Amino acid sequence: IGLTDMPWRRFTLLNAGSALLWVTILVGAGYSFGATFDSFGVEKLTAFSVLLLIVFLISLYWFWRAESNKVKQTPETQISDVKP
Repeated sequence: IGLTDMPWRRFTLLNAGSALLWVTILVGAGYSFGATFDSFGVEKLTAFSVLLLIVFLISLYWFWRAESNKVKQTPETQISDVKP
């Protein structure tokens, strides 16, 4: 079902329903895992957060370098090569 074939009222109802479902799931998960993190301890949680941040930054750098190398290997189109 494409958006153009769907009446706007139906789309709005489905969109609102799915948003409500997502909010319920995410708030419920946050409430459940929040109790687990409280029992985990602040010191351990801080160390774990820093570790995750470091892993994220290293991964981001690695992906950035991979994309940068792809761009360097791809021949660039010159303006003089483009035909009107």
